[in-house]
Formats: sequence, structure tokens, C-alpha cells
Amino acid sequence: MLAARSHFAMVRLPSGRILALGGSTNIDNYDNRTEVLDIGLTAWSSASPMPTAHIVAGHAVLLNTGKVLVAGGHRNSIPAAAHLYDEATDTWSATANPPSLNRHSAQMTLLPDGRVLYSAGYSGAFGGPTFASAEIYDPATNLWTATGSLATPRLGHGAVLLTTGPHAGQVLVCGGVDRVTLVDTATCERFDPNTDLWLPAPSMGGPHALFTLTPLMDGRLLAAGGQVTFATNRTTAEVFDPVSGSWTPVPNMAVPRARHTATLMPDGGVLVAGGVTASADIVGTPSVERFDPGTNTWMAVGALTTGRGNHDAVSLPGGRVLLAGGTGSSAAEKFASTEIFTPDTDGDGVLNHVDNCPTIANPGQANYDGDAQGDACDPDDDNDGVADATDNCPATPLGQAVDSLGCTPGQGLPYLQGLIAGYGLPGGTANSLNAPLNQALAILTDPNPSNDDAACGKLTAFMNQVNAKEANGQLTAAQAAELRDVAQAIWTFLGC
Repeated sequence: MLAARSHFAMVRLPSGRILALGGSTNIDNYDNRTEVLDIGLTAWSSASPMPTAHIVAGHAVLLNTGKVLVAGGHRNSIPAAAHLYDEATDTWSATANPPSLNRHSAQMTLLPDGRVLYSAGYSGAFGGPTFASAEIYDPATNLWTATGSLATPRLGHGAVLLTTGPHAGQVLVCGGVDRVTLVDTATCERFDPNTDLWLPAPSMGGPHALFTLTPLMDGRLLAAGGQVTFATNRTTAEVFDPVSGSWTPVPNMAVPRARHTATLMPDGGVLVAGGVTASADIVGTPSVERFDPGTNTWMAVGALTTGRGNHDAVSLPGGRVLLAGGTGSSAAEKFASTEIFTPDTDGDGVLNHVDNCPTIANPGQANYDGDAQGDACDPDDDNDGVADATDNCPATPLGQAVDSLGCTPGQGLPYLQGLIAGYGLPGGTANSLNAPLNQALAILTDPNPSNDDAACGKLTAFMNQVNAKEANGQLTAAQAAELRDVAQAIWTFLGC
């Protein structure tokens, strides 16, 4: 990046570019600078600065309108404010009214109707206070309005929209810590946007603050890591099932971490990267682990070039993840560096973003028909309209018409002969079956198309042979049926 920063946010813009904004440039400085990474991921360039400096981790969201909403995270002496970024004009504008409070370590959650829930947080001053209040921004009116308050004040919490279960469309808020008492909480609450009410929800198995709460593809949520009383980092993880309304512990991560990132991958796994391993904001770890929700297991997947916490991460095409900024061995050490995690899900040595079968090993990238899918994962390798599972001839020359079993007549007749050879029939039986097939093949390979109709007579003779040999026990019923099916497909294709 152009500027070293931590406690900032990255947002993927409608164009595909990535906006980095705000944050902290040293221990006590807040930043209003913004920059944009181009679609090709080759260079950062300056964008219009925010009217007010923000520490925006958790305080920036892409609206359905395509604009980016940023709020709170100001220095204590600056009144609360919120601004909208318009990528098309590279301009910022203030919302019609400011939020009611200057919140730090709060959470913004996009609601199903396009509004934004802005929950809890604290004043930014050491010692608090910590907020239980919440408010909503409505893009349609450009206004902030107060909504119901949580039962428990909290900062550093998780807030995720539920997409499944009886409370789908509501926001689950869990965990966090009180800046005044330094007491962490395992409690959860549900916000119902239809009633503006907060309702009790099942508590986590243990307290998490400054952790990640990540929605999985099946609608469950993964809670991972965090701090206890701003001092002890955790390895613990658990999964919430919105359908049953229950939390289930899963194996611990290998490395304790808080202030890390957790990114949902296209294969359904969660990439947990970096984070701080000691108290407060210090000692960033390079550790990267992947959670597999199918097996509830963690696996180390390499390491960051730079150990970092208080950074941000954003998904890229092809399952890649961009990680940027953050703190290192002290709160004063800030990074401008970026790095990209590129997965190889199937372990075939070809990275996902260039792999034509990213979840099924296809090391040579074989791709018979030259489409977007390699042969290992393409359901129709020769693109003839007959799925490989039922295609007797899966490597038909491209563009050639085929019968219902995926063969040209020139392929189907040898296929029949291969079946006959595989049955282990006596020589005389096999020869009498192959004779009309050889004659039909000779007719079809003759350059004179006027002879093709004669091939139908040879197929008729073949099927008569099959019926007779089934009747006298020289062919089993299954063998006869298989031969008839293939011959019938050729017969129909030829228009006999």
C-alpha cells in the first residue's frame, strides 16, 4: 500500500477494485487517507481522503447502492460522523445526520432490506464507557435513527446476519468485552429488524472478544480465537447452528490469536490468518490455518511472509485472499506491505486461480474440449451433449454428431465388437456376431454415401443374430440387452 496502517478496512468496490481506508498510522494517530488497488492487483493509487480520520475496522460496509458507508472511530475530541464514498466520482459526502455516538470497536451489519445495523462499541477512551445502544442507517433516507439497546454493553464483539433457521434475517451478536470492567462475555443476543427488538440467544461455550464470527456456506457460524481481559489470547473455536440454536465446540486452533482475519473460501473452508499472540496489540503471528466445516478440523496452510495482526483481508477471484497492513512486534510497528494467499485445494500443484479443476486433481490440466473445465471435473469431456457417465465414446472428435450413447457409427460398431470380445464367447459365436458388424463398418467408411442405407440391413442381421443366440443360450439376457441397446442407438442415429 502507499501508507502503512493498522485497524483499517478494505472493501471490494463494484468495479472489482479494492478500497483501503483509514486506520492508525502509529500508536496514537488516526488516518483519513484512502487508496485503491486496481483490478489487475498491480498498483495502489491515492483516492479522495475521508473528510474525517477514522479507525474503521468493523466500521465500513458496501451498501446495496454501491456506495461505501463509514462511521465512528474518531479521536475522542471529534464529534460523531459518518460518510459515504462514491467510487464513480471518487468523492465523499456526509450522511444527512450523524450517528448518535462516536463508536469504537463496534460492528456494522448489512440487513436484508439494505439498511445497516450499527451496534455497541465504546467511546474510544481508556476506561470506557462501553455502549449497549445501537442505531440504524437507512440509505433510502440517508438518516440515522436509534433502535433498541442490547442487554449487555460490549465491544470487540461479532455481529452476523443469520441466513437459515427460524430466525433467518435477524442479526446474531455474540461475545465482546466491557472496557470499564474488563469482563468478557459469552452471551449472545438477536436483533429483529422487523420489531427493532433485541432478544436473548444461546450463549457461546466460552467468552470471546476481539475474535472472528464467520458465516459458513451452510448458514452455520464459526467463532474463533479472541482475547480474555485484553491479556490472554485463545485457541478455542466453536460452531453455532441456527437451525437447532446450539453451539458445538470444535478442535482448537494450533496458535492462539486475536485481532486476526477469517475469510470464507469458495470451497466452504475458512482461512484464519495472522493475529496478535500476546496481550494488547503486539506480536503479530505469521500462522495461517484453514477450518474444514465438513470434518470440523484445522490444518496449517503455510505462513504469512510477515507476521501481522490488526490487519485486514478481502477475497479475490479464484479463491485467493489479499492480506494487507497491520501491526508487527509492537503497536508502533505498522505495515504497508500486502501479500496474497493462493490456495491449491486439490493438492495437484496447480493453484486454484489458474486450475481448470480446482477441487479435483488434474495435474496435467487435460482438457479435451478446450472449455473452462478440465477433463477430471468436466461432466462431458467431448462436449457432445452426452454426459461422460453414460457416454460409450467419451473422446469423440469435437463437433461430430453422435447417437444417444455418445458415439458416431464409426465408434459405435467397434464398441459393439469390444463388448463381444469381453464376453469370452466361443470363436464361432463371436465370429457370427462380428460378421455383420464388419460389413456395416465397411459400408459406412466407404466414401460413397449412397451405400449407407445398406448398413441398416447389416444392423438388422446383427440384431437377429443376437436374438437367436439369446434364445439358444449362447448369450445371457444381460449380454443380449446390452448389445441391442448399443445397436439400437446406432440404428436410430442412421435413420434406419
